[in-house]
Amino acid sequence: MAKTSKQTEKMAKKLNWKRYLLVTLATVLLMTASLTVWIRNNVYNSERFSNTVVTAITSESSRSAIASEVTDKVFAGRPIAGRVLTSPTQSLIESLLNNDRFQGILTTVATKVNQRITKGNPQPIVIDISSFTNVITTVKQVIAPDADFTVPTGDAAKITLLKADALPDIHRAGQFLLVLLPATLLALAAIAVAGWFTVGRKATWFKLAGSVMLISSVVLLAFNFSGGPLLASFAQDSNQSIVLQNIYNAFTANFEHFQYLLGGFGIVLVAFGYSLERRNWPADVLASIKRAINKPRSSTAVKAK
Repeated sequence: MAKTSKQTEKMAKKLNWKRYLLVTLATVLLMTASLTVWIRNNVYNSERFSNTVVTAITSESSRSAIASEVTDKVFAGRPIAGRVLTSPTQSLIESLLNNDRFQGILTTVATKVNQRITKGNPQPIVIDISSFTNVITTVKQVIAPDADFTVPTGDAAKITLLKADALPDIHRAGQFLLVLLPATLLALAAIAVAGWFTVGRKATWFKLAGSVMLISSVVLLAFNFSGGPLLASFAQDSNQSIVLQNIYNAFTANFEHFQYLLGGFGIVLVAFGYSLERRNWPADVLASIKRAINKPRSSTAVKAK
């Protein structure tokens, strides 16, 4: 009897280790698949990438930050002119940033950045404020024609919103993950099917599957929340930090929503597993349905007699 109990204990420990190993493997695979699908849909899709960048940069807070950045650069070292011209110039530039011409220029820039990222040669996101030269000159002539300053041109008129070293070089990693995506999804499906047939109680399978989804979503959400501040740390000032945070939030919004859904579904599966463990209520429900279906038949048969 003692030997039998020890053998049973050893088998239980082995089974637990196998379960932990499968849960860990499935979690890693699910995280990898989630990231790969997000990269494929948001980075390797150049049109969506450009639309996301344009939407983020032309949002109200980004336009305000960029206009503030432009005026800060134009009136740097010119306190008297800046005191008079900063506010009207900033308001006018902010409105111009929302027109179709600027969005078209920005779309071209975003497309080039996307091509550089996916081909292994990241380039910075740069805005050339020389396109606002006429605007600033007009404001100067109307409000303070005697102000002594020169509007920046050439390289001096370029503002870097995102440095090249802040952009990920995903060429090799992205290609590798995209090639492995079908195998990753097949491996996940294989683990799920194998677990369904090898786990003794179905309640345990639901708990394990839910745990995988929940752990995966929590880990990826933690990385997601820490990524924004990390990216913003590459900014040179608070205005650029706002723009970078908006770009990051625009890119990760769908990813974040999916992780919340995944985590919520995981909680539902875990709760379902625990309820199934306490009582096999689905079997009771099916039995009740069968009784309800068979009852009219039996009563009809009695009447026919």
